[in-house]
Amino acid sequence: MDFLPDLLTVVEWATVVVTFIMMASGMPVCVSMYKKRSVANVPYLLFLISTFVSSLGLQYGILIGNSTLTLINVVSVCVWGAYVSTYILVSKSKVTPLLKLLAVAGLYSAHLYYLTILPSNDVVLTVGKYLLFWCTILCVIPANEIVTMVQEKSTKCCNLPLLFGGTLSGVVWYLYGYLMDDATIYFPNIPALLVSSVKFFLMFIYGLPSKQTAKNSSSAVTRDSQNNVHKVTATGITRRNK
Repeated sequence: MDFLPDLLTVVEWATVVVTFIMMASGMPVCVSMYKKRSVANVPYLLFLISTFVSSLGLQYGILIGNSTLTLINVVSVCVWGAYVSTYILVSKSKVTPLLKLLAVAGLYSAHLYYLTILPSNDVVLTVGKYLLFWCTILCVIPANEIVTMVQEKSTKCCNLPLLFGGTLSGVVWYLYGYLMDDATIYFPNIPALLVSSVKFFLMFIYGLPSKQTAKNSSSAVTRDSQNNVHKVTATGITRRNK
């Protein structure tokens, strides 16, 4: 049975595949943004933070000699960087997105400068702490949807495919970090999985967003018919697909 891969190898490849799929999930948003020349409801700040975190992950992967982590974050920097570039290209006002980009670039530059004044033995540990902190922030960001779901008593703001994909990504990254015995990798996924669990629980209470979307769309068509309104707006659907 020596030809069978060990558990770490299986989880490692699963992590690569799932992560690449999750990165690709932002492509429809990017393509739509470019075609429509509109940045409405596009999570630019999320793109920026993801690029920043991927840069930290790339640096950490190189420092600890982890080729898998390095590969994933090389691709991540390129993909998220492309999303950021497209947003700036399409945005009518360039000042605000460019200022945000410069702020994130300045933060990363300050991080690099700080590393140059540290003893060499502390560099890996410090980069790991930075990565741990910002990964945790990135994983907790989706928790703001929980507040919206509770306030509206609805799950229409939640994208079900992304929730499933994000949960699967959190599971494989947690397993990978655990098997590597690296808290920097597995710890941020604990709050991420907790957030996903709460969302699934709220879906159990309020119902699936797809059913609510269909119901809302049907109601909108009925109202338009009664009022002889010929103009159809899709703002609600756009927000749900954010």
